[in-house]
Amino acid sequence: MTAATVIIPTHEHAETLPFAVDSVLAQSVRDLEVFVIGDGVDEATRAAALASAAGDERVTFVDRRKGQRHGEAHRHEVLGTARADVVCYLSDDDLWLPDHVETMAAMLHDADFVHALPVRVRADGSLETLGVDLRERFWRERLLHVENRIPLSCMAHTRVAYRRLPFGWRPAPLDVFTDLYMIRQFLEQPGLRFASSSRATVVNFPSPWRVELSGVDRLAELERWAERLSTTEGRTDFRDRVDAARFFERNGVESHALQLGERVLNLDRLVAHLEQGVAERTAEVERLQSVERELAETRIRLREMHELAVERFDVIEAQESHLHELEAGAVESERRGSALTVERENARREVAAMSATLTWRLRGRLLRSPIVGSVLRTIGARRAR
Repeated sequence: MTAATVIIPTHEHAETLPFAVDSVLAQSVRDLEVFVIGDGVDEATRAAALASAAGDERVTFVDRRKGQRHGEAHRHEVLGTARADVVCYLSDDDLWLPDHVETMAAMLHDADFVHALPVRVRADGSLETLGVDLRERFWRERLLHVENRIPLSCMAHTRVAYRRLPFGWRPAPLDVFTDLYMIRQFLEQPGLRFASSSRATVVNFPSPWRVELSGVDRLAELERWAERLSTTEGRTDFRDRVDAARFFERNGVESHALQLGERVLNLDRLVAHLEQGVAERTAEVERLQSVERELAETRIRLREMHELAVERFDVIEAQESHLHELEAGAVESERRGSALTVERENARREVAAMSATLTWRLRGRLLRSPIVGSVLRTIGARRAR
Protein backbone atom coordinates (compact mmCIF):
# COMPACT_ATOMS: atom_id res chain seq x y z
CA MET A 1 0.00 0.00 0.00
CA THR A 2 1.19 3.54 -0.77
CA ALA A 3 2.75 5.12 2.31
CA ALA A 4 1.89 8.74 1.57
CA THR A 5 0.15 10.98 -0.95
CA VAL A 6 1.97 14.22 -1.76
CA ILE A 7 0.13 17.22 -3.25
CA ILE A 8 2.18 19.94 -5.01
CA PRO A 9 0.01 22.79 -6.38
CA THR A 10 1.63 24.95 -9.04
CA HIS A 11 0.81 27.89 -11.28
CA GLU A 12 3.90 29.60 -12.73
CA HIS A 13 7.06 28.52 -10.89
CA ALA A 14 8.81 26.70 -13.68
CA GLU A 15 12.26 27.45 -12.20
CA THR A 16 11.62 26.26 -8.64
CA LEU A 17 9.16 23.38 -9.26
CA PRO A 18 11.83 20.75 -10.18
CA PHE A 19 13.71 21.41 -6.92
CA ALA A 20 10.53 20.97 -4.88
CA VAL A 21 9.68 17.69 -6.67
CA ASP A 22 13.26 16.38 -6.28
CA SER A 23 13.10 17.01 -2.50
CA VAL A 24 10.01 14.75 -2.42
CA LEU A 25 11.61 12.02 -4.49
CA ALA A 26 14.62 12.08 -2.12
CA GLN A 27 12.48 11.14 0.91
CA SER A 28 13.50 8.25 3.13
CA VAL A 29 10.00 6.89 2.56
CA ARG A 30 10.08 5.67 -1.02
CA ASP A 31 6.53 4.38 -1.53
CA LEU A 32 4.90 7.67 -2.52
CA GLU A 33 2.34 8.94 -4.99
CA VAL A 34 3.11 12.53 -6.02
CA PHE A 35 0.50 14.75 -7.71
CA VAL A 36 1.71 17.97 -9.30
CA ILE A 37 -1.56 19.88 -9.77
CA GLY A 38 -1.43 22.53 -12.49
CA ASP A 39 -3.79 25.44 -11.86
CA GLY A 40 -3.79 27.17 -15.26
CA VAL A 41 -0.02 26.81 -15.68
CA ASP A 42 2.01 28.61 -18.32
CA GLU A 43 3.94 26.63 -20.94
CA ALA A 44 7.24 26.73 -19.04
CA THR A 45 5.68 25.35 -15.85
CA ARG A 46 3.81 22.70 -17.85
CA ALA A 47 7.06 21.59 -19.43
CA ALA A 48 8.76 21.40 -16.03
CA ALA A 49 5.91 19.37 -14.56
CA LEU A 50 5.83 16.97 -17.51
CA ALA A 51 9.60 16.49 -17.24
CA SER A 52 9.28 15.57 -13.54
CA ALA A 53 6.49 13.11 -14.35
CA ALA A 54 8.52 11.55 -17.16
CA GLY A 55 11.55 11.16 -14.88
CA ASP A 56 9.81 9.21 -12.11
CA GLU A 57 6.70 7.02 -12.35
CA ARG A 58 5.62 8.10 -8.86
CA VAL A 59 4.92 11.60 -10.20
CA THR A 60 1.62 12.43 -11.95
CA PHE A 61 0.95 15.80 -13.57
CA VAL A 62 -2.71 16.87 -13.25
CA ASP A 63 -3.16 19.68 -15.78
CA ARG A 64 -6.26 21.80 -15.12
CA ARG A 65 -7.57 25.17 -16.26
CA LYS A 66 -7.24 28.09 -13.87
CA GLY A 67 -9.69 27.63 -11.02
CA GLN A 68 -10.99 29.99 -8.37
CA ARG A 69 -8.38 31.48 -6.07
CA HIS A 70 -5.54 28.92 -6.06
CA GLY A 71 -7.35 26.00 -7.66
CA GLU A 72 -8.44 24.48 -4.35
CA ALA A 73 -11.15 22.48 -6.10
CA HIS A 74 -8.45 20.68 -8.10
CA ARG A 75 -6.83 19.53 -4.86
CA HIS A 76 -10.15 18.20 -3.61
CA GLU A 77 -10.61 16.32 -6.87
CA VAL A 78 -7.22 14.64 -6.62
CA LEU A 79 -7.69 13.67 -2.97
CA GLY A 80 -10.81 11.82 -4.05
CA THR A 81 -8.52 9.32 -5.78
CA ALA A 82 -5.69 9.28 -3.21
CA ARG A 83 -4.60 5.81 -2.09
CA ALA A 84 -2.46 6.59 0.96
CA ASP A 85 -3.61 7.11 4.52
CA VAL A 86 -1.09 9.96 4.98
CA VAL A 87 -1.48 13.19 2.97
CA CYS A 88 1.33 15.77 2.82
CA TYR A 89 1.62 19.08 0.95
CA LEU A 90 4.52 20.98 -0.58
CA SER A 91 4.56 24.41 -2.23
CA ASP A 92 6.28 24.52 -5.60
CA ASP A 93 9.01 26.83 -4.25
CA ASP A 94 9.77 25.11 -0.91
CA LEU A 95 12.03 22.20 0.04
CA TRP A 96 11.70 19.15 2.29
CA LEU A 97 14.46 17.49 4.21
CA PRO A 98 14.64 13.73 3.46
CA ASP A 99 12.95 12.69 6.72
CA HIS A 100 9.90 14.92 6.43
CA VAL A 101 7.35 12.31 5.28
CA GLU A 102 8.75 9.78 7.73
CA THR A 103 8.35 12.27 10.59
CA MET A 104 4.80 13.24 9.58
CA ALA A 105 3.70 9.61 9.15
CA ALA A 106 5.01 8.70 12.60
CA MET A 107 3.13 11.60 14.21
CA LEU A 108 -0.08 10.67 12.41
CA HIS A 109 -0.17 7.30 14.17
CA ASP A 110 -1.55 9.17 17.19
CA ALA A 111 -3.06 12.28 15.57
CA ASP A 112 -5.31 13.38 12.71
CA PHE A 113 -3.61 16.66 11.75
CA VAL A 114 0.07 17.47 12.30
CA HIS A 115 2.70 19.89 11.09
CA ALA A 116 6.46 20.27 10.99
CA LEU A 117 8.33 23.09 12.72
CA PRO A 118 7.75 26.19 10.54
CA VAL A 119 11.12 27.59 9.44
CA ARG A 120 11.10 30.52 7.01
CA VAL A 121 14.06 31.87 5.09
CA ARG A 122 14.24 35.64 4.77
CA ALA A 123 15.45 37.25 1.57
CA ASP A 124 18.84 37.92 3.24
CA GLY A 125 19.27 34.22 4.08
CA SER A 126 18.53 34.48 7.81
CA LEU A 127 16.01 32.15 9.40
CA GLU A 128 12.77 32.81 11.23
CA THR A 129 11.09 30.09 13.23
CA LEU A 130 7.41 30.35 14.08
CA GLY A 131 6.21 29.13 17.44
CA VAL A 132 3.03 27.11 17.44
CA ASP A 133 1.82 24.04 19.31
CA LEU A 134 -1.61 22.77 18.31
CA ARG A 135 -1.85 20.73 21.50
CA GLU A 136 -2.36 24.05 23.28
CA ARG A 137 -5.81 25.60 23.07
CA PHE A 138 -4.20 29.04 22.89
CA TRP A 139 -2.59 28.26 19.53
CA ARG A 140 -5.68 26.59 18.13
CA GLU A 141 -7.72 29.66 19.06
CA ARG A 142 -5.07 31.90 17.53
CA LEU A 143 -5.22 30.06 14.22
CA LEU A 144 -9.01 30.06 14.31
CA HIS A 145 -9.40 33.77 14.99
CA VAL A 146 -6.14 35.65 14.39
CA GLU A 147 -3.47 34.40 11.99
CA ASN A 148 -1.87 31.41 10.33
CA ARG A 149 1.56 30.22 11.43
CA ILE A 150 1.65 26.91 9.53
CA PRO A 151 2.81 27.07 5.89
CA LEU A 152 1.24 24.63 3.42
CA SER A 153 4.54 22.72 3.10
CA CYS A 154 4.50 21.90 6.83
CA MET A 155 0.99 20.48 7.16
CA ALA A 156 -0.10 16.83 6.92
CA HIS A 157 -3.22 14.88 7.82
CA THR A 158 -4.85 11.48 7.45
CA ARG A 159 -7.15 10.69 4.57
CA VAL A 160 -9.83 9.57 7.05
CA ALA A 161 -9.76 12.97 8.83
CA TYR A 162 -10.05 14.75 5.49
CA ARG A 163 -13.16 12.79 4.60
CA ARG A 164 -14.75 13.86 7.87
CA LEU A 165 -14.58 17.52 6.84
CA PRO A 166 -17.79 19.21 5.67
CA PHE A 167 -16.21 20.60 2.49
CA GLY A 168 -12.51 19.80 2.12
CA TRP A 169 -10.46 22.05 -0.15
CA ARG A 170 -12.59 24.89 -1.55
CA PRO A 171 -12.01 28.50 -2.66
CA ALA A 172 -11.40 30.70 0.37
CA PRO A 173 -12.92 34.17 0.89
CA LEU A 174 -10.70 36.93 -0.48
CA ASP A 175 -9.74 38.09 3.02
CA VAL A 176 -8.61 34.64 4.23
CA PHE A 177 -5.50 32.75 3.14
CA THR A 178 -6.27 29.49 1.33
CA ASP A 179 -4.17 27.29 3.64
CA LEU A 180 -5.57 28.91 6.80
CA TYR A 181 -9.12 28.43 5.51
CA MET A 182 -8.35 24.73 5.15
CA ILE A 183 -6.63 24.38 8.53
CA ARG A 184 -9.61 25.99 10.24
CA GLN A 185 -11.88 23.27 8.91
CA PHE A 186 -9.79 20.72 10.77
CA LEU A 187 -9.71 22.83 13.93
CA GLU A 188 -13.49 23.22 13.91
CA GLN A 189 -14.15 19.48 13.81
CA PRO A 190 -14.91 17.94 17.22
CA GLY A 191 -12.86 14.96 18.28
CA LEU A 192 -9.87 15.45 15.96
CA ARG A 193 -6.38 15.06 17.43
CA PHE A 194 -3.59 17.55 16.73
CA ALA A 195 0.17 17.47 17.13
CA SER A 196 3.09 19.81 16.41
CA SER A 197 6.67 18.81 15.67
CA SER A 198 9.72 20.57 17.10
CA ARG A 199 11.86 19.05 14.37
CA ALA A 200 12.78 21.16 11.33
CA THR A 201 12.01 19.12 8.20
CA VAL A 202 10.76 21.92 5.90
CA VAL A 203 12.44 25.03 4.47
CA ASN A 204 9.88 27.67 3.54
CA PHE A 205 10.68 30.50 1.09
CA PRO A 206 7.73 32.96 1.38
CA SER A 207 6.98 34.59 -1.97
CA PRO A 208 5.82 37.94 -0.45
CA TRP A 209 9.38 38.41 0.85
CA ARG A 210 10.79 37.87 -2.65
CA VAL A 211 8.70 40.15 -4.85
CA GLU A 212 11.83 42.06 -5.85
CA LEU A 213 13.79 38.91 -6.78
CA SER A 214 13.87 37.81 -10.40
CA GLY A 215 13.22 34.24 -11.50
CA VAL A 216 16.97 33.81 -11.93
CA ASP A 217 17.63 35.00 -8.37
CA ARG A 218 15.04 32.65 -6.93
CA LEU A 219 16.46 29.76 -8.93
CA ALA A 220 19.96 30.51 -7.63
CA GLU A 221 18.67 30.67 -4.04
CA LEU A 222 16.94 27.31 -4.30
CA GLU A 223 19.99 25.74 -5.95
CA ARG A 224 22.17 26.81 -3.02
CA TRP A 225 19.72 25.45 -0.45
CA ALA A 226 19.10 22.20 -2.33
CA GLU A 227 22.84 21.58 -2.53
CA ARG A 228 23.29 22.39 1.18
CA LEU A 229 20.49 20.05 2.27
CA SER A 230 21.68 17.19 0.06
CA THR A 231 24.42 16.29 2.56
CA THR A 232 24.26 15.18 6.18
CA GLU A 233 26.60 17.99 7.20
CA GLY A 234 24.43 20.59 5.45
CA ARG A 235 21.26 19.34 7.15
CA THR A 236 22.99 19.28 10.54
CA ASP A 237 24.21 22.83 9.98
CA PHE A 238 20.70 23.89 9.05
CA ARG A 239 19.22 22.35 12.18
CA ASP A 240 21.96 23.88 14.29
CA ARG A 241 21.03 27.24 12.85
CA VAL A 242 17.43 26.64 13.64
CA ASP A 243 18.61 25.83 17.15
CA ALA A 244 15.47 24.22 18.44
CA ALA A 245 16.64 24.46 22.04
CA ARG A 246 17.24 28.20 21.74
CA PHE A 247 13.93 28.55 19.91
CA PHE A 248 12.02 26.92 22.74
CA GLU A 249 14.00 28.89 25.30
CA ARG A 250 13.26 32.11 23.46
CA ASN A 251 9.70 31.11 22.95
CA GLY A 252 9.74 29.70 26.41
CA VAL A 253 8.90 33.29 27.10
CA GLU A 254 5.79 32.00 25.36
CA SER A 255 5.03 29.59 28.19
CA HIS A 256 4.29 32.73 30.16
CA ALA A 257 2.77 34.22 27.03
CA LEU A 258 0.50 31.20 26.84
CA GLN A 259 -0.88 32.02 30.26
CA LEU A 260 -1.25 35.65 29.29
CA GLY A 261 -2.74 34.50 26.01
CA GLU A 262 -5.29 32.38 27.86
CA ARG A 263 -6.23 35.43 29.90
CA VAL A 264 -6.48 37.53 26.77
CA LEU A 265 -8.68 34.89 25.18
CA ASN A 266 -10.85 34.78 28.29
CA LEU A 267 -11.09 38.56 28.24
CA ASP A 268 -11.94 38.44 24.54
CA ARG A 269 -14.68 35.92 25.29
CA LEU A 270 -15.93 38.11 28.15
CA VAL A 271 -15.95 41.15 25.88
CA ALA A 272 -17.73 39.14 23.20
CA HIS A 273 -20.25 37.98 25.81
CA LEU A 274 -20.78 41.55 27.01
CA GLU A 275 -21.09 42.80 23.45
CA GLN A 276 -23.64 40.08 22.78
CA GLY A 277 -25.51 41.13 25.93
CA VAL A 278 -25.44 44.76 24.83
CA ALA A 279 -26.64 43.76 21.38
CA GLU A 280 -29.45 41.70 22.90
CA ARG A 281 -30.37 44.55 25.27
CA THR A 282 -30.31 46.99 22.36
CA ALA A 283 -32.53 44.67 20.36
CA GLU A 284 -34.91 44.40 23.35
CA VAL A 285 -35.02 48.19 23.72
CA GLU A 286 -35.72 48.55 20.01
CA ARG A 287 -38.47 45.93 20.31
CA LEU A 288 -40.03 47.78 23.27
CA GLN A 289 -39.81 51.06 21.39
CA SER A 290 -41.56 49.42 18.47
CA VAL A 291 -44.28 48.12 20.84
CA GLU A 292 -44.66 51.61 22.33
CA ARG A 293 -45.06 53.08 18.84
CA GLU A 294 -47.69 50.46 18.03
CA LEU A 295 -49.50 51.24 21.31
CA ALA A 296 -49.45 54.99 20.55
CA GLU A 297 -50.85 54.33 17.09
CA THR A 298 -53.50 52.05 18.61
CA ARG A 299 -54.48 54.76 21.11
CA ILE A 300 -54.89 57.27 18.26
CA ARG A 301 -57.03 54.81 16.30
CA LEU A 302 -59.17 54.09 19.40
CA ARG A 303 -59.64 57.83 20.03
CA GLU A 304 -60.70 58.34 16.42
CA MET A 305 -63.07 55.38 16.66
CA HIS A 306 -64.51 56.79 19.93
CA GLU A 307 -65.08 60.20 18.37
CA LEU A 308 -66.75 58.59 15.36
CA ALA A 309 -68.92 56.48 17.67
CA VAL A 310 -69.99 59.59 19.62
CA GLU A 311 -70.92 61.34 16.37
CA ARG A 312 -72.92 58.35 15.23
CA PHE A 313 -74.58 58.08 18.66
CA ASP A 314 -75.69 61.75 18.41
CA VAL A 315 -77.11 61.09 14.94
CA ILE A 316 -78.94 58.02 16.21
CA GLU A 317 -80.36 60.00 19.17
CA ALA A 318 -81.59 62.74 16.79
CA GLN A 319 -83.11 60.09 14.53
CA GLU A 320 -84.78 58.41 17.50
CA SER A 321 -86.16 61.80 18.72
CA HIS A 322 -87.52 62.53 15.24
CA LEU A 323 -88.99 59.04 15.13
CA HIS A 324 -90.72 59.64 18.48
CA GLU A 325 -92.11 62.93 17.12
CA LEU A 326 -93.39 61.13 14.01
CA GLU A 327 -94.91 58.43 16.16
CA ALA A 328 -96.61 61.10 18.37
CA GLY A 329 -97.89 62.89 15.23
CA ALA A 330 -99.17 59.60 13.88
CA VAL A 331 -100.98 58.89 17.17
CA GLU A 332 -102.51 62.41 17.15
CA SER A 333 -103.54 62.00 13.51
CA GLU A 334 -105.03 58.64 14.31
CA ARG A 335 -106.88 60.18 17.29
CA ARG A 336 -108.21 63.03 15.10
CA GLY A 337 -109.18 60.58 12.40
CA SER A 338 -111.07 58.54 14.95
CA ALA A 339 -112.86 61.71 16.23
CA LEU A 340 -113.78 62.69 12.65
CA THR A 341 -115.08 59.22 12.02
CA VAL A 342 -117.22 59.49 15.15
CA GLU A 343 -118.49 62.94 14.12
CA ARG A 344 -119.19 61.72 10.60
CA GLU A 345 -121.11 58.76 12.00
CA ASN A 346 -123.05 61.02 14.33
CA ALA A 347 -123.89 63.40 11.47
CA ARG A 348 -124.95 60.48 9.34
CA ARG A 349 -127.29 59.26 12.07
CA GLU A 350 -128.65 62.79 12.58
CA VAL A 351 -129.27 63.15 8.84
CA ALA A 352 -130.91 59.77 8.82
CA ALA A 353 -133.05 60.76 11.76
CA MET A 354 -133.97 64.06 10.15
CA SER A 355 -134.76 62.36 6.87
CA ALA A 356 -137.12 60.10 8.70
CA THR A 357 -139.14 63.01 10.20
CA LEU A 358 -142.43 64.37 8.69
CA THR A 359 -141.03 67.90 8.49
CA TRP A 360 -138.13 66.76 6.34
CA ARG A 361 -140.41 64.88 3.99
CA LEU A 362 -142.74 67.95 3.67
CA ARG A 363 -139.72 70.20 3.02
CA GLY A 364 -138.75 68.00 0.18
CA ARG A 365 -142.18 68.21 -1.37
CA LEU A 366 -142.39 72.01 -0.92
CA LEU A 367 -139.02 72.41 -2.56
CA ARG A 368 -140.24 70.47 -5.52
CA SER A 369 -143.24 72.87 -5.84
CA PRO A 370 -142.42 75.63 -8.35
CA ILE A 371 -143.87 78.53 -6.46
CA VAL A 372 -143.24 77.52 -2.89
CA GLY A 373 -139.80 76.12 -3.74
CA SER A 374 -138.80 79.39 -5.33
CA VAL A 375 -139.90 81.36 -2.26
CA LEU A 376 -138.09 79.01 0.13
CA ARG A 377 -134.89 79.12 -1.89
CA THR A 378 -134.97 82.91 -1.98
CA ILE A 379 -135.41 83.05 1.78
CA GLY A 380 -132.56 80.61 2.23
CA ALA A 381 -130.27 82.66 0.01
CA ARG A 382 -131.02 85.85 1.96
CA ARG A 383 -130.28 84.13 5.24
CA ALA A 384 -127.06 82.89 3.83
CA ARG A 385 -126.04 86.43 2.92
